[in-house]
Amino acid sequence: MTPATWQDWIAWAGLIIPFAALAWAAVVHVLNQRESYRQKKYEKFMDLISRYNNAAGDEPLFTQLAAAFELRNYRSYKTVIQAIYQYQNEKVAKLELDDISSDPIRMAKRELVQAELSKTVEYLCGKGTMPPHLAKIRSARMRRELPPSPASPVLPPQAGEENNHL
Repeated sequence: MTPATWQDWIAWAGLIIPFAALAWAAVVHVLNQRESYRQKKYEKFMDLISRYNNAAGDEPLFTQLAAAFELRNYRSYKTVIQAIYQYQNEKVAKLELDDISSDPIRMAKRELVQAELSKTVEYLCGKGTMPPHLAKIRSARMRRELPPSPASPVLPPQAGEENNHL
């Protein structure tokens, strides 16, 4: 049925225009909600990064470990997380190692947090597909032997025991 008279056209326009306005409002609402979700996700990501970074030094170790683990939910920020991992390893290799090597507790905490971030990067990149420059860093970190802490000296093996802790 096609409108034949101008009254029929007005009747159809009276139906179509409100539905078009309603559809437009729905589309705008969905776009606004999507933008709000992106903003909240970005803010949560930045909060996790600040907790992981622990610049103020007041975050407990487990909060940092949980933040590194939670970063696995942010695949869209994979390149940023990889860059943070690479930067921290370069920073530790060049500058900070001498600074914290005298404090075995800080060194052990840093190693735990870095290991968790390493697992996060591996998870984000997929099993066995970590970028070569990051895989090289990770394998070097896994091979590195940490000096024993003064609080727990390495004891010589007893008679009949093997020295397997190295």
